[in-house]
Amino acid sequence: MKAVTETEKSVKYLSFSNRSFGEYPNLITTFLSVKLASLRAQFLENEIPPSDYYSIEKVIRNFIHSPPSHLEEIFPVDVFAGGGSIALHMNLSEFISESTQLPLSVINRSQSTADVSHTAFRITLFKEFKALHRSLAPLIQTLGQQAREWDSILTLSRTCLQDALPVSLGKSWSAHAAALQRRHQDLDQKSLQLLKINLGGTVIGSGEGASPAYRDRVISELIAETDLPLSRKENLYDAAQNSDDLAQIHSSLGLLTQVLMKFARDLRLLSSGPQGGFGELRLPKVQQGSAFFTHKINPVLPETLIQCGCRILGSEQTIQLALAHSELNLNVFEGLIAITLLDSVQSLSQIIKKFHEHCIRGIEPQRARCEELSEKANSIQSNLPLNPNSSG
Repeated sequence: MKAVTETEKSVKYLSFSNRSFGEYPNLITTFLSVKLASLRAQFLENEIPPSDYYSIEKVIRNFIHSPPSHLEEIFPVDVFAGGGSIALHMNLSEFISESTQLPLSVINRSQSTADVSHTAFRITLFKEFKALHRSLAPLIQTLGQQAREWDSILTLSRTCLQDALPVSLGKSWSAHAAALQRRHQDLDQKSLQLLKINLGGTVIGSGEGASPAYRDRVISELIAETDLPLSRKENLYDAAQNSDDLAQIHSSLGLLTQVLMKFARDLRLLSSGPQGGFGELRLPKVQQGSAFFTHKINPVLPETLIQCGCRILGSEQTIQLALAHSELNLNVFEGLIAITLLDSVQSLSQIIKKFHEHCIRGIEPQRARCEELSEKANSIQSNLPLNPNSSG
């Protein structure tokens, strides 16, 4: 009788979320790259036979260059299974073992789930944040261009949802670009800490079970494999116990999300009407606005962005709880933090791209309406007290 694999045990006992490891192909590829770099370091230090290394390398290279289409069948474990991400690591290791007919003791030599998953999570997240930047930068650029083009369009500003002073539509628009640029720069800096990893620290940061020669070499082999400027964390015991670096980045992502949500809410107001609302902007029509009022143009993309933002901000509580529930020498909930952060950054990256391409780029200022409102704003301004120290 065939022995039950650890993957099969995990699927049977630990599945609950309907989210499998196979739904994260970039994470799988990064895990494989980490294991390949680890085994290459051992090969170069004469710690594993060349035949074993080349057999493993062939399987991993083939997978990376031509991933199979049925990933969820190969990697079925629940991505949120407990136990410090052991289910993910074992699923991957058993795949390599079955493909090479080599024992797990060879596949996992000098490696622990604690340092392999920690490293794979951070490299994957770093790449996803780069993808987010590639989505965000064009949006900021478009907003800046629109702000310049609309600088001469005067309209009515509002404070506390009440009429205020005349304002250039372009200058109001430039504020959105400035806020997003600030959050963009902050995230760009915060994401650099993801390049600090703990590979070689094994379980608790001591490096127990791995040779000093391997620990000295493995980071450089991973740099060669990923072409990223990686470095080892200063305190590997800290790396095993604490995941606050990931929590901090998600909090910064939350700030970007809130800025975007504020922008989306403004768009809903400014495009409202057109007869009974603000009516200053016209958003592109991407679908029928109503089953009854077929002529309506609903702000569906701003509303989708807001709903995406609600999910991301809700995830902040999950991450803070997972951080707080760590104890002693290993945060076994780091996988929950990492996958939640991964979901957040991927979701935001996708909606920003759609929001930019299908909403922002096609927005049309309603000049006649803005002129009408600016005239009313001028009458408000003419009635203001001359005393500059008066309250507003």
